[in-house]
Amino acid sequence: MAILDATEEVMSEVGVDAFSLNAVAARAGIAVGTIYNHFRDRDELIRQLFVTRRAQMFTEVDSVLRETQKLPFRDKLTAFVRVVFQHFDARHDFLSIVLQTEHLRMQCFDRIDPADRSAMLRIQQQAADIVKTGLKEKALRPESADLYPALLMGVVRAILLDRIDTHARPVAEEATRVVDLFLRGAGAAPRTRNRT
Repeated sequence: MAILDATEEVMSEVGVDAFSLNAVAARAGIAVGTIYNHFRDRDELIRQLFVTRRAQMFTEVDSVLRETQKLPFRDKLTAFVRVVFQHFDARHDFLSIVLQTEHLRMQCFDRIDPADRSAMLRIQQQAADIVKTGLKEKALRPESADLYPALLMGVVRAILLDRIDTHARPVAEEATRVVDLFLRGAGAAPRTRNRT
C-alpha cells in the first residue's frame, strides 16, 4: 500500500519525532484525509506498518523453510538466518528506528492485541523447528536444547543491533559466520596435553 511505503520512507528519513501525516500524504501524493480513511491516527498507521513488514518477513521465512525442507540442518539454519538478515538489509533504516526507539517498541510490541502478539512468537517457533532438525540429525547436543531457539534469536538480534550502531551493511553476508558461531561456540579449541 502506497501509504505504508510512504510512511516507512518518511520515518526513515526524518525519524519518529519529526514524522507527520502531512509528510506521509505529500510523499504518497494524496490528501491527509485519505490517510484517515484507512487509519484512525498516527499510532495506528505505525502499528499497521510494523504488522505488514513483519508479515512480509514471515512470508519470506516460510518460503525459505519450504525451499530448504530437505536440506541438511546447517544449510537450513544458514538460510533461515540469511533471510532474516536480508529482510533487515532491505528495510535497514526503518527497522533501525524500530529497534532503537522506545516509542515504536511500545507501539509495535506492548500495545498490540493478544492475537497479534502470538504472531510475534512465530519466528521463535520457526527457530525451534530448525533446532529440532539439528537435534534429530545430531548436529546439536541435546543438553539444554530448550535454550537453543532463544539463544539463536538472541544472537541474531544482537548482530542486528550491532549493525545499527556501526552502520555496517549488508548483514546477510554475516549469516554463515553467525551459524558457525552458534554451532561451534566462542570457546577456544581444547588444548591437547603432551605427555613426556
